[in-house]
Formats: sequence, C-alpha cells, structure tokens
Amino acid sequence: LGLGRRQTAVHEPQALDVGERLRGCALGRWHSLAVTVTSMVWAFGWGRFGVLGQGDFTDHHHPVRVEGLPPPVHLLASGAVHCGAICGTARQCFMWGRGSLGRCGMGESNVLKPRAIPNFEGLASLALGGDFSAAMSTAGDWFLWGKNEEGQLGFGSDRENRLA
Repeated sequence: LGLGRRQTAVHEPQALDVGERLRGCALGRWHSLAVTVTSMVWAFGWGRFGVLGQGDFTDHHHPVRVEGLPPPVHLLASGAVHCGAICGTARQCFMWGRGSLGRCGMGESNVLKPRAIPNFEGLASLALGGDFSAAMSTAGDWFLWGKNEEGQLGFGSDRENRLA
C-alpha cells in the first residue's frame, strides 16, 4: 500500500502521498503502480522478478520512482508479475517484470527496468493478465502474447508464447 511498513491488512482507506496529484493506478498481485498528473510513475510492494522497475528484486514499502518511461504516460497496466505502460507521442508499449512465458513480449528473460517492445507503437489500450498480455492499436487491431496453454490468446494451441 506504500505506507512504509508491512502490515497484514489495512481495514480503512488511507491516502497515498507522492508529492503531487495522482491520475491513475494499476495493481499487481503483490505490488502497486501509480502515475501522477505530470506522468511520473511510482511503484511499491514486492519487488521479485523486477516488477517495480528498479533494476533489481528489492521490495519497497514506500513509493519509488520508475525511470525510463517517456512522457506522457497514457496508461499503466499490471499483471500478477509483469507491468506495462503506453508512453510517449508514439504511444509505445513499455514492459517490465517477469519475462518467462513471453509475458513481456521480448523473449523469456526478466525485464528489470521498463523497456519498449521494438517496433510496437500506435497503441490505445493495454491489458495484462496473470501470464499473458494484450494491446489494441489506435486503428482497433488487437495483439496478444504470453502464455497460451488454456487458449487465452485465442490462437488455438499451435501458437504459444509469441508476440503476434
């Protein structure tokens, strides 16, 4: 929750202060992301697989700034163990976190800091599931990647774990 301490549960809403007004958030399994009105992105919680975008696996109980995302940040998204954002005037897709199963669209390696998927821009929407991802272009085309074991990408069983 970014409150600066570990606590089993917080039973009443508490304000998060990052020094300026927030305009969006995305929630992972054990981490949170927030974006401010000036497109600064903050992360906090469990740091495993690089989900906090800090270049390491450290947990952070206070918000830490996620660097490397070109403004404006149009949208934040989070899966269980991977994160993404649509950024910049080109509306590029940046991803970070657990890369196995192709979640981040850049092979199988963990991505410890935000990195753009090469040649993938002009995006309007981004959604991240537990082990897979989807983006929609401004033209309305859908792109899906990641785990396809249950057919969640809609391609059948012969096209697994690829950006398509």
